[in-house]
Order: sequence, then C-alpha cells, then structure tokens
Amino acid sequence: MFTNDKYKVVLSEYAKKHFLFKKYSKKKLKSVFEKPKKSLFLLLEKFDLALNRELAEVITFKDNDLVICKIEFKIYPQDSPKTSGNRCIVLQDKINKKIEILFAYDKNDVGGGSETVWWKKKIKENFSEHSDIIGKI
Repeated sequence: MFTNDKYKVVLSEYAKKHFLFKKYSKKKLKSVFEKPKKSLFLLLEKFDLALNRELAEVITFKDNDLVICKIEFKIYPQDSPKTSGNRCIVLQDKINKKIEILFAYDKNDVGGGSETVWWKKKIKENFSEHSDIIGKI
C-alpha cells in the first residue's frame, strides 16, 4: 500500500557512534557525506514510495507494525547504490509514522561471512527490544 504520508526520520545513538555515520562525522569527511545523508533522509521520509519503487527491501514481515528494512545508497556520484556497498538498516514504525536508522555500514565493515547473519547479530546485540522481529539467526 502506497501512502503520501511523511515519516519522521531519527538516527539511533548506535548509528551515530558506529560504521558510516561515525566515519563521516570526522571533520575531513563531513562535507563528503552531507549531500548523500540529506538524500537518504529525504528518501526515508517518503518510505512508502521507496518501498513501492523497490528502493528499499523489506526484511521482516511486511504486515507487522514494526518492520526492519534494508536500503542501499551511494555516497559518491559515480557509484550506483547497489555497487557502492553502502547499506542502511532501518526500523519502520507504521503506527507512529517513524523511521529509525538503526545503523548504516559499508560491506567492508562486515568482513568475511554472511552479511545477513552479521546485521542480524548487530540488531540482537544492540537493539534487543527488536530482536524478536528478526527471529533466529
């Protein structure tokens, strides 16, 4: 279902202190990330449209009130969102019309092994209140 409603976008404390948001908060790189960050937030504000256009992937049960999704996004203009390796894991709260950025990462942050197992583990370790949404690893 597509609605024209805007979501409030919030950045979790964990996201601020880890991976891409931490990396690009440094003075040298802050300006590089400003436009992509703004674009990401605008996309998340219109989250139903992003889902409708398949710019976001629903990871958990889409009919729930709380849904975890993954979005691929780019930082540098020459990249495509898919090939950039940048991912954002968000929590869609349909009742409160809120999108919480749980964390954003580069595929290089994952190291070896399964990316899905990695981000599920990060959610379980850092967002225990949402671990039941993702089920067992």
